[in-house]
Amino acid sequence: MITKTIKYVDFDGKEQEDSFQFNLTAAEIIRMDASHEGGLIAAMEKMMATSNVEKVYSILEKLLIDSVGCKSPDGKRFIKSDPDTVALFTESNAMSELIIEFLQTPDKIVEFVKGLTSSVSQSPQAISNHPTLQKV
Repeated sequence: MITKTIKYVDFDGKEQEDSFQFNLTAAEIIRMDASHEGGLIAAMEKMMATSNVEKVYSILEKLLIDSVGCKSPDGKRFIKSDPDTVALFTESNAMSELIIEFLQTPDKIVEFVKGLTSSVSQSPQAISNHPTLQKV
């Protein structure tokens, strides 16, 4: 899980600062990693190297929407179904500011993805390349 504090301007022109939590489970990481040739990070690095902003944006948007939420008070769950948390992120300028930050500083994307996966015992690539999964 990673917590990201984002400064943005609201629709009244006032500067705001909110903190958002992001997390992906091992299963979610496997699904995202497997859907990109060479893995998610490698695919994004390749797209950035070729300046394919449209594809990078598309992946970033999905990654952010799929991972935003809040940790339950007991720490056992990461809740992504809370409409207020998701709406505050997606319906304000917070998501736009974060995407712009990532596009301007591509190294932060890799750092962010690694933060999302920090609670997983193995790297996404190690999981996806497991011999059992290769037989499927």
